[in-house]
Formats: sequence, C-alpha cells, structure tokens
Amino acid sequence: MRLLRSHGTPTDAFAGHTRSDSPHPADRVRRTAFDGIAHSTVAAAALLLVSIASVSAEIPRIAVELDLPSALRLSWPGDAGGVVLEESAELGSRAQWEPASRSPSLIGGRHVVALPASGHGRYFRLRLVGGGLTTLVETSPVDGEDGVSVTRECLLRFSGALSPGTILTLDRFHAEALGRRLLSRVELSSDRRTASLFFLENLPASAQVHVTFDATGVLDEQGLEVDADGDGVPGGVARLRFRTFSTTPIPGTAIHGRVFASEPVPGVGPGASATVRPLQGVTVTVDGAEESLRTTTDATGKFTLDPAPAGRFFVHVDGRTAVGSEWPNGGYYPVVGKAWETLAGHTDNLAGGTGEIYLPWIPSDALRAVSATEDTVVTFPEHVVQNNPALAGVSITIPANTLFANDGTRGGRVGIAAVPPDRLPEPLPPGLAFPIVITVQTDGPSNFDVPIPVRFPNLPDPATGDRLPPGARSALWSFDHDLGRWEIQGPMIVTTDGEYLEPEPGVGIRQPGWHGVQPGSQGVGPEGPPAPDDCHSGGSGCGCPGGPNGLNNTQRGRGRCVVGGGMGAIRGCLLNPFG
Repeated sequence: MRLLRSHGTPTDAFAGHTRSDSPHPADRVRRTAFDGIAHSTVAAAALLLVSIASVSAEIPRIAVELDLPSALRLSWPGDAGGVVLEESAELGSRAQWEPASRSPSLIGGRHVVALPASGHGRYFRLRLVGGGLTTLVETSPVDGEDGVSVTRECLLRFSGALSPGTILTLDRFHAEALGRRLLSRVELSSDRRTASLFFLENLPASAQVHVTFDATGVLDEQGLEVDADGDGVPGGVARLRFRTFSTTPIPGTAIHGRVFASEPVPGVGPGASATVRPLQGVTVTVDGAEESLRTTTDATGKFTLDPAPAGRFFVHVDGRTAVGSEWPNGGYYPVVGKAWETLAGHTDNLAGGTGEIYLPWIPSDALRAVSATEDTVVTFPEHVVQNNPALAGVSITIPANTLFANDGTRGGRVGIAAVPPDRLPEPLPPGLAFPIVITVQTDGPSNFDVPIPVRFPNLPDPATGDRLPPGARSALWSFDHDLGRWEIQGPMIVTTDGEYLEPEPGVGIRQPGWHGVQPGSQGVGPEGPPAPDDCHSGGSGCGCPGGPNGLNNTQRGRGRCVVGGGMGAIRGCLLNPFG
C-alpha cells in the first residue's frame, strides 16, 4: 500500500510493511489482525491507514490513497466483478457490516470510492456477492454446549456442496481435549454438505473439548475456499468448544424406573382394559461407563441404578437382551439412547421424569438389507398393513450406499415400525401430539449421510379429528438422541390425493430413531450459556467469544474477531485464542 502526500509524492504508509524487529507488539501482529480489512481514521490532519493483504484471487486487494488534508480514496481493479464494498464501525462480535455509504465510480480502469474526513474510525472490506460463499450453517454440538455425551460425534453442515473429490484430513478437522488431539476419523457425506468427526475413543468425561475446522484449501463447487468463520471472506478457521457430562457416580444418588413393551396386552373378559407387559432382562448402561455403571430389569420390569452420576447424563436402554428378544436372528426390542437427570443425594430420581420406558417390538421381517448401488424403499411388513390399512404406502427411501456405522462400514439392514404416541420410550413434551410415531431401526449402523425421504400417512389430528387438505404444510419432527429432545427437520407437504405427507427436497430423517409429523415451529427454548467475557485488549473493542475467528451461532456472518477501533494493544485477543 502507498500513501500519497498532498503534493503527490508516494511514501510508505505507516502500516504498509510489517516489521519483525519492531518493539511494538501491534506492529508485529498487524498484518494477521487486519487481513482483508481496511481501517481509516481521520482526526484533524492525522490519518491512520492499515495495510490490506490480498485474501484470494476472487477478492482483490483494496488500495488506499490520501490527499491531505481530508480526501481519502479506496480503489480496486475495474475488472473485479461480483464484489461489494462494505463498511462497519467496529470489528469482532460487535461488527455490523453494511453496504458502503458511497457508491464506487469507474475511473482510469479502477473502481474508486471517495470518502470524506471523519473523526470516527471505519472499517472497509470487499465481499463476494452473487452465488455467495459456502459457509457453515450448523454445527453439532453447538459452540458452548454443556453436558455432551462422551460417545457423540461432531458434525459440520455447509450451505453448499464441497468440490467433487474433496478429501478432508485431520489436519483440517480435528478435536483436542486435556492437552492432546483426540483419536478420530473424518467422514464426508455423499452430497458433500456434511462433514462428521467420529471419535475412535470415548470423549473424556467432565472435559472441555476444542474443535477446529481450518478451511484453507477446502474448496466448494465454485472453486472458492469455504468461509469457515462467516466473515464474508474465503477461508478462515472455525473453532467451537463444548463440555462433556460427568460419569462419576455419586454415593447416595440413584435413579430408577420400569421398562414395558409398547404393544398393549388385551384385557381378559368383556370390557376389560388393556394392560402393559413388563420386560425382564433389559440392560441399562451409562454412556462412557458401560462396564461399571449398569443394571438390568427384574421380572416386573423394574431397575435401579445405584450409585448414579449427578446432573444430566446419557444412557442406553438395550431391549435386545430382554426375555423374548431373538436378536439378531428374529424379532426383538430395540436399544434406545436417552438423556436422564438426577439430583445429587437423592435416591428417588425417576428415569426420564416419569420412570416409565416403553420399547416397541421389531418383527423379524421388518428389517431389509439396503443396496450399495440403488435406492432401497422400506415399507411396513404385509401383516402389519393388513392389521392397519392406513399404513399402506408409508415408506422411507434409503439412497444407495448411505447407511454406515461409526467406523465407516457401509451397508446393513433397515426397518420401520409404528408406535402409539403414548407408548414411546419417554412421553412426548407438551405441545406435541402426533397421530402416529414411526421408529426407524437398523441392525447396528446408526448414521445416514444424507437426509432420508419419508412418507407419512395423513391421519386425523388427535385434538380436532381433522385431516390436512392437499397441499397443506406440516413439519417433520425427529427425536435427536444426541440432544435428548425433539427437533424439526423441515417441511412436509400433503400429497395431491390427500393421503400422505412427503418432505420437501433435501428434507428427511437424519438418523434412525423416532419420527412424527405435526404442524408447528421449533421453539427457541431457554437461553444458551452466556458468551465468554470480551477479552480486554487495551481498549481495542475486540469481543472474542471463542477467541479470534471463534465460531458463535449468533455472530456468523458478522466478521472475524480481530482488533477494532484503532491500534491499541491487541495481544489479549491474538495471543489468548480462547478468550
């Protein structure tokens, strides 16, 4: 960058070069801190300019020139298309990028914006427009999440597909905890929109896990680097943190409940009510402590886990070991993952809040082998449809080679079963009243690498008795075992004949488990954990939730966390990457 004095003689700008021998810490880190950002402050006759590094071939370098006492010009090549100049009064988590107040003019083959003198600092950047950059639209866990299961994988979902042939390595996507990198493997979905980090060991309990995704060299279908940190510039690094739950048993803390079969037992005699059947031999284990924290149900279906961890923790209830199950060669009761909570020092904690758990029967002919080369349509067994004709035509479609296990093994068997909404493993939360719930079960693999289309019957609403008309919209809900709650997956549309509900393109089931359809919207729920305090950096105004380039769902697209408001001391943000 060059600075022009009033008589036009070029001189080096103050920050035009980065000097490694400078005694000032800001001089030593300035180029990294202001990568891709132009900063100007005009107060009286003084002007501070910050050098601009070229960030990509698609986003040109901004040239900054000054004609004293008050004229400031920003310019970039006239043949640079698909970019827009934006400005912000601040950087970091407080940045609010808006189109520049003055439009560029084409002068001498360059786009030029003339800016008046101002006593306030302003930041300028060029951002790609048109097709836009591919960004991160979802992470699981989310940044700052607490009480995460030690067996959970980490997911990144992108706004667009990555380039064909993309290979994500552990240098680009990895996790660390307790001072070391965790053993893991990366899986990229067949549509190249989801990257999964599967851990080859349990996550350490009661630990903070740091996940890093470095988009350097990771290209999308346009040939542009993924905008990992949401600052409108290709590339960057996304970081997220989450904390796992405790598996430590607390003396004097216990949890208990009963496990029943979902299918009712007909009552004996005229007018007798149906009863429930307890399941004996069901195994209950705490995730991450399966060998030491485990119990089984007795002949009445009762179990007690004593001692148990305090607070929120995750368990698996395995019906495959129940009396009557014929796993793996016949019908069986499935295994379900749940999140339970206890109060420390209490022995009267009820599993799931009610202490009642229901497991559906999966018939021996329910599971069907999926194909590696063509789509597999899975329907209800014929005898199930004969007993309930409303289930005719209900199906899920497994795209070729999309079912896989955590270790990467592809293939397996998939089946579906209908479950009464009042006989789920745990009761539905207030506000959800599905006419029917469909459970998707496999013979072991627990992952679909793309959303799986599902067709539901258009049954009457349990409250009103009315069916949705053709073309009406509803929502697909799935129980997220990682989060321990029901989540909307996307819209469902009633077919033209009014008989079924089908998802919009790209919407579907993301994992085996429990699924239903009901109009509505996802509640925002309670406030999440507060962001870490802003790191104080000599009045620089740099808010650093998650550190520089830290990914925070509330600040995606606002710009990366770099210093703002001048050239004060910035080591607090730059040298302490986690605030």
